[in-house]
Amino acid sequence: MRKVQIHVEFNRRSRQVTPLKIEVDFSRLLPSGVLVDPHSIYIQRYFDDGSEERIPVYFSESLYYSNQGYVAIPVRDPHRTSRWELLFK
Repeated sequence: MRKVQIHVEFNRRSRQVTPLKIEVDFSRLLPSGVLVDPHSIYIQRYFDDGSEERIPVYFSESLYYSNQGYVAIPVRDPHRTSRWELLFK
């Protein structure tokens, strides 16, 4: 499993559940000619109190045949302080 830390900031007016869409290019992170398995992608959110949340993603169809596209998730409680990672195979 590979990990990439991501920095996420939300507008102060964001609602209790808000969408997050991330444009991704896995070609820089994988050996040449290797495609990411889009079904392996998820977001891990780490909170200051030590708890974690694993968030499955929605992904663009383009990730079936290329390493470029987007992933999207619904974020609950966007203003809660946390650290984010994108994980994939």
